[in-house]
Amino acid sequence: MNSSKSSENQSLDLSKLQQLQEITGGDPDFLVELIDVYLEDAPRLFATMKDALSRDDAESTIRAAHDLKSNSLNLGATALGAVCLEMETRAKDEKLQEAALLLPVAEAEYFRVVAALRAVSVK
Repeated sequence: MNSSKSSENQSLDLSKLQQLQEITGGDPDFLVELIDVYLEDAPRLFATMKDALSRDDAESTIRAAHDLKSNSLNLGATALGAVCLEMETRAKDEKLQEAALLLPVAEAEYFRVVAALRAVSVK
């Protein structure tokens, strides 16, 4: 197993996707649709966070980080969810500079999640 595959697997808890598929009655199209919506929504949330952080807007940062955290955790992107939780917490504590330092970490993890989700959705 190469390191990129290992990294992708660590970025995504496949058991969460299996649970989602079971909840939806095993409908693979529905799971693919959930993944597609996530992949469309996440860039908007990242843009919102960047903009909010540039304006020292704690409330908008909190909302966007919270939404991305929840969406990520629902699909099994636990590492990304954890980074977003940390960003949300720091924004709530009015530590926006610290939250901003986590943004590149979240973005890097997101790209690993994207690769893992795309690999899953083509199976």
